[in-house]
Amino acid sequence: MKVTIKWMKGLNANEDDLASFEECIPTDGADQLFVLDKCAELSTNHFCDKFTRLAEWLISYYWLTN
Repeated sequence: MKVTIKWMKGLNANEDDLASFEECIPTDGADQLFVLDKCAELSTNHFCDKFTRLAEWLISYYWLTN
């Protein structure tokens, strides 16, 4: 499943999560597992909660992708 800004907006993602996604994935989108891995990497390397929140949001909608 490819995660994109359009998909996230369709699920009413908040502006903070959209901004974190754009910072995390500067392209048009990426596979959900890639995004989760990138969030984990950035959260660890930058001690930043915004990527953790984005990962939690994505996981909460995982059931929609399967």
